[in-house]
Amino acid sequence: MGILERFEQRVERLIGSGLSQSESGEVQPVDIASELIKEIDDCATFAGFGKTVVQNDFSVDLASSDYERL
Repeated sequence: MGILERFEQRVERLIGSGLSQSESGEVQPVDIASELIKEIDDCATFAGFGKTVVQNDFSVDLASSDYERL
């Protein structure tokens, strides 16, 4: 994946996540899952024939109000 493709995906993710949060005003579990899936897809690397390596440990930071609500 080229530098321009990565940049485009990051911009798309920033715009998309900003729009989804502004509609409801609150972070939803599906928003968190969607962002994790995008991150996994963006950072996947190929390690040999038919093998893909992805990150499997994540930290999610939430505002205290979102944390209490969720």
